[in-house]
Amino acid sequence: MERELDLKMERALDLKIERELDLKMERALDLKIERELDLKMDRELDLKMERELDLKMDRELDLKMDRELDRNRYFC
Repeated sequence: MERELDLKMERALDLKIERELDLKMERALDLKIERELDLKMDRELDLKMERELDLKMDRELDLKMDRELDRNRYFC
């Protein structure tokens, strides 16, 4: 009888350890997913900033070209 109780307690301990390990693995997976999402968001933000910079540079170039055209019209 005592041996059966020891085996049940041992099994209960094994199950508890397995559950704790499962929880740690789930948490590690959650952290990995969060990190991948953070990286994706960082890349998207970088791309957005690059596009905004490109647009700003395009506008500045357009303005410069407009000034050049105006200047040429004035002197011609």
